[in-house]
Amino acid sequence: MQKILFILIVILLMPHIVQAEILDIKLSKEQYSPGETVTAEINVNSPLSRDLQISDFKLFSQSQNIQISLMRIKINSTLYYVSFDMPNTLPGEYEFGAYDVFYNADGVSKKITIKKQIQINDNKETILSFKPVTYTGILKDIEESPFTITLKNNGQNEINVLLSTLSNFLKISPSVVSLNPGSSKIISIQTTTFNKNENYFNGNIKIDYAGKTENVKVILYKQLKEQIDNVENITVPEKKIANLTLTNTLGVPINYIELELDSNKQKIIDFNILNIGNSDASNISLVVDSDYISAIPSNIENIIAGSNYPISLEINSQKNIRNNVTSSLEINYGENMVLIPIKIITNFIVKENITTVKNDTNVIQPPITESPNKDSSVAFILAFSIIILIVIILLIYAYKKIKPEQEEFNQFIDSMRKR
Repeated sequence: MQKILFILIVILLMPHIVQAEILDIKLSKEQYSPGETVTAEINVNSPLSRDLQISDFKLFSQSQNIQISLMRIKINSTLYYVSFDMPNTLPGEYEFGAYDVFYNADGVSKKITIKKQIQINDNKETILSFKPVTYTGILKDIEESPFTITLKNNGQNEINVLLSTLSNFLKISPSVVSLNPGSSKIISIQTTTFNKNENYFNGNIKIDYAGKTENVKVILYKQLKEQIDNVENITVPEKKIANLTLTNTLGVPINYIELELDSNKQKIIDFNILNIGNSDASNISLVVDSDYISAIPSNIENIIAGSNYPISLEINSQKNIRNNVTSSLEINYGENMVLIPIKIITNFIVKENITTVKNDTNVIQPPITESPNKDSSVAFILAFSIIILIVIILLIYAYKKIKPEQEEFNQFIDSMRKR
């Protein structure tokens, strides 16, 4: 009986064992708050049919696909890091994973889906977003690779953040920052690999705040001078760099977006993302930190060097904007980020003043007010009528009082004549 039970357990666990042998997802933690950064390490244990892409990763609530702006970093063919900020969604159980991934098994292509449970809580007080979660670089002997970490307070309370490292090739400035709700701060990280006789640097930056700890991994590969000197007639290739910028549809660069919009109207603005670098840009994510603005699309697989990619900003799609909006468009690619500030000046329109014409276009009618001249005329006529009425009443009263005296006087004259 025990043998049969053991066989049944093995049969039930076999699919999970096979999945773990192919692909393994490790989350930094099991519970997150809306606005908090989710980090996952992906270990590939069996050859895949292709590299993992941004589109392979999804977040589900039951059967509903929740939109996320995900960043993917490939260390090598067996190790990836992905991250995204948890959307502003309801507390509960969610599933995050790699869906419909193809791998090779005995020369046959098969499909698999790996999922992890994520618990979303209702914390709104202390929430920190940070990027990147992993930084990688390839250096020559005398090169350094400085980079930045962006911190943002997505909670309701002020956050004091301490950044530290035990790695001897990293320097942090500043290491202590205070973030008010909704504010962000860029931290500069300097690398010091010069004169260190190593070609592989693996470090870590700790981010401590409100009793919580996050980590940013730093991985650098370095080609030492001795390795270069030993190669005869070496030709150092030109460094390949992708460089993205935002332009309008005419190709004019844009570094600030400002527009005026009626509160009852929706607006879609078209732009282009231009790659002015000499290398392709891949795994591009577009993030707008506002409920009134959305970027279409939110993810772009690749932009070839020297070409552009059309995008749009959809503003006030629900037609419920009430106040001025200050936000920004983040264009994230690799370890780089382009930040475009956005300001919307809102003209609040009262719904009673909105009428719909036959072509379903909202036309704003100004409030109806009486002119001052008309008001004055009405008041004058009213006052004049009251005065006339008072005069008539006085005349009637005087007439009734004088008539008896006139009759008495006439009677006296008649009596005198009779005498």
